[in-house]
This record gives sequence, structure tokens and C-alpha cells, in this order.
Amino acid sequence: MTAAGWFHRPPRRPWWLAKYGTALFATLLIGGLGVLFVYDTPMNAGYHEAFAWLWAPWLLVVAAFTARYWPWLRSGRPGWRGPLLAVVMWPMLMLASAPYLLLINSFADHDWAVYRGPVIDKYIAGVRSRASVVTIRDTGGRGELSIALAPADYERARIGQTMQCRYRIGVLRIPFRWRRADSGPACARVDS
Repeated sequence: MTAAGWFHRPPRRPWWLAKYGTALFATLLIGGLGVLFVYDTPMNAGYHEAFAWLWAPWLLVVAAFTARYWPWLRSGRPGWRGPLLAVVMWPMLMLASAPYLLLINSFADHDWAVYRGPVIDKYIAGVRSRASVVTIRDTGGRGELSIALAPADYERARIGQTMQCRYRIGVLRIPFRWRRADSGPACARVDS
């Protein structure tokens, strides 16, 4: 496509978006949910990286699409709706990208990382689906790690108690475990 062709703003949406747009977006979301069933990660692992690494590329894609198809985005709707669609699509694409970062991360896991340290916080996260979360301060200097535990393990965990967690470290340095293949609990109390 020439530069002149790119800057020509078509009055309607592209044919591929009209024909496959809904299916492509649904595939992106459902595929990402499927990926999440394969991995066990510390709380929000992958999402922080998706926001930190992909905010600029996705912003560029959404801004370019909005600029190119502005006449179509404004036609037949109030003037505020086109920009609102772009503003909503940007974070949705970042959220939908996080599971795919985990998939790329798992292509070459480097080794096991052992996080060991005292429990510094306990809380119940979520409203509808509750997660029993403990936060561990790693004595190895890698910061804090929040892990969802089984309710029985959560009840037994105490503030100040030492816990040890084992996770694989992937190619993008995001900790993860395979839900089916990795045996044993991710975290356990350490009696010292």
C-alpha cells in the first residue's frame, strides 16, 4: 500500500473487519482464557508485564486504526462514541494480551526459582470468586510475591511464618507453573 493509499480515509469499515472482526475478537478472548487454564502463576503475573510492555504498541495500533477509519467511526453515531470505542479498546487489548505473554514466556523455561520468606500479609481478593491470598517478602531480594492458596492452607498460614514457593522462570522472566504437569503444591510452610 502506498502512502497516498494509507492516508485516504475510507468512509466505511474494512471488509475484513466487517466479515471476521467479531470472530477474531472472540477468538482472542477465548484463546486467552484457554491459556489461563494451563498455567498457575503468582497473582496478576503476566498482566503487569502486559501493561508495562504493550501499552505503547497497542496505543499506536488503536490510534492508527482510529485515524484511518475516523469517518466510519463517526458515521451513524454521536461524535463522542468513536473516541470512546478507541479508549475502551486499548485497555481491553492489553488485558487480552497478558495470557499470550504467558504462552510466549513458557516456550523456554530456564529453571526453578525458589521464593522463600516471611508472610507479610493475608487477604481475601475478589467479590464473586474469592481468592485466599498471602504475600511473601522474598529473603533473596526479589521483592514481594502474592500467591493464591487453597482455603485450608490460607487458614493455616500466619503472619511472620516462613513459606517457600517454587515456580518455573520463563523466557520473559515471569514465574509460572504448569497446572497439570508440575506436581506438588506451589507453596508450603517451612518449619525453621
